[in-house]
This record gives sequence, C-alpha cells and structure tokens, in this order.
Amino acid sequence: MPRRRIVLLTAAAVAALALPVAADRITQQVLEHRVATQLGCALGLSSPPEVTLGGLPFLTQLGARQLSEARISADQVTVKRVTSRRSGCGCRPIGSAHSAGRTLSRCRSCPAG
Repeated sequence: MPRRRIVLLTAAAVAALALPVAADRITQQVLEHRVATQLGCALGLSSPPEVTLGGLPFLTQLGARQLSEARISADQVTVKRVTSRRSGCGCRPIGSAHSAGRTLSRCRSCPAG
C-alpha cells in the first residue's frame, strides 16, 4: 500500500474519531452558557452564575434527558427549593430564591436563548 494512502486513511480515521468528541464538548459549552444566562436573569444577578454540566458522553445524556452532574455557583444567592415548572419565557422558576435581599419566584424577561 502506498505511503500516501496510509497517511490519508490515518487522517480520515483520526477525523472520524475527533468530530463526535468535538461536537460533544461544543454542545456542552453552549448549554452551560445558556443555563448560566437564564439563571442569571431568573435570579436578577448582575453577572451570570458559573454553570458546569458534567458527564461523558454529554450528547447521549442530553438525549436521555438526564445529566449525571450539574453544578451551579453564584455569589449572594440562597436557593431553598428548585422546581421544574416552566415559565412563559422558557426559564425554569427558582422557587424560593433570595438574591441581595429580594425574594424571586419567577423569571423576568429573559433572552430567548
């Protein structure tokens, strides 16, 4: 087999393995950003919280609608209960959340995504 053909087959194999991994990581980063933006809006924060959605492979977990890990970190916020009902803007209400002395029960006008 000519050397050029081996190099091309190797490059194709590497690309075939790398593309799904890249798609998985990119999807995870995009969703972390969206969740952070929507939570920041829902809680009335001056800056979005830090959001980490975990688990590999992420896309299969997303397809199953169950993530193995979700971590959210924000300053000056206390959340006593989180609900999964949706509000009209697409954000999930935060139940009895307190931010800088204000009680927030639903999202204000959030960006669509």
